Amino acid sequence: MTTAACQKENFEGATPAGQEVDVTLDLLAPQIGTKAYGDGTTAETVYVHVYQKDANGGLTYIEPAAEGASLKTPSQSLTLSGLKAKYSTRLVTGQTYTFVFWAQADGAPYTYDPASQTVTVNYTNAAGNDENRDAFYNVLANVKIEGAYTASVQLTRPFAQLNFGASDYEEAKAAGLTVTDAQVKLTHAATSLNLLDGTTAGDETVSFARTALPSDPNATLTAGGKDYKYVAMDYVLVGKSAKTLSEVTLTLTATGAQSATPEFTYSNVPLQANYRTNIVGNLFTSPAEVQIEVTPGFGTPDNDVVENVSSIAAANEAFANGATSVNVTSVSNEDDTTIILPKTNNEVSLTLPAVPAGKTVTIKYADGASEGQKPQTLNVTATSADAITIEAPTTHVELNGVTVNTVTASTSSTTLVVGKDVKIGTLKIEQGSAVIYGSVTTVEKGANAGEVTIYVKNANALETALNNADKVVLEADLDLAKTASLVSGKSVVLDMNGKKVFNSEDLWDKPTKNDCNWSLVSVKKGDLTITGNGTLSAKENDCYAVDVQDNSSSVIIENGTFIGNIHAVYAQEGVAHVKGGRYSVQQKYPDAAKADEFVLNCYDANCKNGTAKIVVEGGEFCNFNPGDCYAEGAHTSFLKENCFVTKSENYYVVKTGADNLAAALNGAGYAEVYGPMDVDYVSVSSASSLVLGSNGVLSATEEESLRSNKKGHLKISGDGAIKVSFANAAKQVSALSVRNGGTITIDGNVRIDGGSGSKGNYAIRMVSGTVNINDGYFHSGNDANGKPSEVIYLESGFASSCVCKLNINGGIFECDGDASFLINCQDSYRKKCTITIKGGTFVGFNPANNRAEGANTNFVAAGYKSVETTYNGKQAWTVVAE
Repeated sequence: MTTAACQKENFEGATPAGQEVDVTLDLLAPQIGTKAYGDGTTAETVYVHVYQKDANGGLTYIEPAAEGASLKTPSQSLTLSGLKAKYSTRLVTGQTYTFVFWAQADGAPYTYDPASQTVTVNYTNAAGNDENRDAFYNVLANVKIEGAYTASVQLTRPFAQLNFGASDYEEAKAAGLTVTDAQVKLTHAATSLNLLDGTTAGDETVSFARTALPSDPNATLTAGGKDYKYVAMDYVLVGKSAKTLSEVTLTLTATGAQSATPEFTYSNVPLQANYRTNIVGNLFTSPAEVQIEVTPGFGTPDNDVVENVSSIAAANEAFANGATSVNVTSVSNEDDTTIILPKTNNEVSLTLPAVPAGKTVTIKYADGASEGQKPQTLNVTATSADAITIEAPTTHVELNGVTVNTVTASTSSTTLVVGKDVKIGTLKIEQGSAVIYGSVTTVEKGANAGEVTIYVKNANALETALNNADKVVLEADLDLAKTASLVSGKSVVLDMNGKKVFNSEDLWDKPTKNDCNWSLVSVKKGDLTITGNGTLSAKENDCYAVDVQDNSSSVIIENGTFIGNIHAVYAQEGVAHVKGGRYSVQQKYPDAAKADEFVLNCYDANCKNGTAKIVVEGGEFCNFNPGDCYAEGAHTSFLKENCFVTKSENYYVVKTGADNLAAALNGAGYAEVYGPMDVDYVSVSSASSLVLGSNGVLSATEEESLRSNKKGHLKISGDGAIKVSFANAAKQVSALSVRNGGTITIDGNVRIDGGSGSKGNYAIRMVSGTVNINDGYFHSGNDANGKPSEVIYLESGFASSCVCKLNINGGIFECDGDASFLINCQDSYRKKCTITIKGGTFVGFNPANNRAEGANTNFVAAGYKSVETTYNGKQAWTVVAE
């Protein structure tokens, strides 16, 4: 479903946020030039439902005013006049609103639920020929009010209109058969419509009550340029984007010399929202001679020439004479089954009966047809055939209703569409793409074939689709009786489409142990990408959600929810790439201390020899840290380079990149790094903790990695490193810095390295703020001139706020070369700098007696002393309590 079609949309100058402004909308239902049966003029009231978008992106319904209230709220009802209405209200600037429109006759059998934005249809005791069942709708979504707002909104029908028209009413009457009443029964009617996204739900068989033939003098049905006596007209809710194929039964009541109740059933009748389906012909005297056509838009002129013919030869003659819609009523063993399409650029429709066994129907262009003489679209509806070959390489083809062993197709790149009731044994695609809603056992692709997409709504069809399609899209939740395995070696996308795959019965090792079925979905040969924000939820105490079992194969998970047992994702061999999604297990690992430590897991031996691998660069993991787990031994990290972990309640969340690291430290206030990351200017302005795993290394590539800023307090711990990994002779660089009153506290065995080769290389640079060092190793190399750099440089500055406080309680401090200025203040601002040392080891530098700030400088606090020692064979001093 698209948002409202706006012929004009205007903001009259921006208005400051929080003020009310006028909102005016012109609402238009479809207009048909002259009065016609089924033209929608029965719609009397349009209901406007308004929602305000909240900070989290949710929609809050604005309730209508109480009946009789003097002031109306934005949600209100309006009277349609000539299928038009003007809507006016006042809304607040700076806010975003969604408008939902629904127009209907008073008393029509529809119920709107504001919470789900869904209309429900009541088919109980539905009357036939009931124009009051017509309705219109549309949505104007996510309108941010910035000033007075106007727009024009075109409403459309959500229904298909099914019509029966007879050309032989008078002929039957003269023969003694007067048809008085008609009853219509049809399958696959939807029962509800989500107005926001246009999706339908429900699948019912509906019977419209027996009703007299329309007596309205305007009740003439025009189809294919010919007028028919209206027999029946009904509205039915179906999907908008694809045709629903319905079985339709027409039961007639007749009086006179030949009184009877004849009944006729029509299979694979296409129904589509905002389209008319017309079943017309000799309904009473020759019921086999009936045409079915679909016309869009309720009022769009019908230019089709409809021909009802008794052979393929007659069909070819009709096409040659300009017909664009042909219904073939019989095919014999003697018929040449080659069908020549008309020379036209218009849409062409062809209906075929059952084709005798052993014959192949071939559909192709006329000889000498230019590009402008080839149909843009070809609709083929058939009953059954052994084989159908379609040679239409520049035409969009839709195939409906057929059961066929083999279809060979060359179509345009805009796709062959296989309808939901089609059953094909082997589909051979020589050229073009294919979208398959029906059942196909095997797909064979030629060199010029495009992408094959298969829609799946049956659990038994999932594995077949995975091994034949390039893309599989779920249309329904699937309860699997066995693992759906990819074994074809192909690259396939599984679009979950928001649906759920689960198993209500155990499937582990079924049907046999040798099948190695351990998960809902298994990659045994090929590459599978899972997307579409669906759910794979294994039965508790049974299986995993996903696995990969082949060294040359992979599974890539982009999003969704994955619930397993012991493991949610398992790599026996091959690679599992986790880019997003949410992961948890129901059945826990038996050792309670490691209950959730194997949510992701590899087969140990294959992980060690490199044939099984898991790479994580996104996702949320319940009580499982993919950067530090027991999966392949203590402190296993599955994180990809440049990734880190933060926490949200009991979920570990994996993010990528410096920007997200800054957001995590300033938002959640927590991050863990277990691999290499390139970071620059990550500024922390709130209380936060950074944990560096043993392989966690933050590398500055421009100036500095991390800075505590604006009174933020960054606590750093762990066993990893923060370093400068570049050299710039024109710049002073550092691994860490504090500015604008920030604070850094360092614990654990972290390594802070200022690098070498720049104008100045510092482990820590202090401009304004506090640094507390309790442990760690701190180093700086020589500068661009080969001279030693300070390990910690208290730069301070002219501003009165540039006060620096350094507190050292432990750690090791070392530089390359002369360590006379290992810790140093800028001379001009040394009075703004305070250095207090109560612990730590200083290589080549006596913190109690040095010349950093002049002869005999002492940074050691009262009650402590500096004791000479060695560090790696070098002279050093350690500060201890006296």
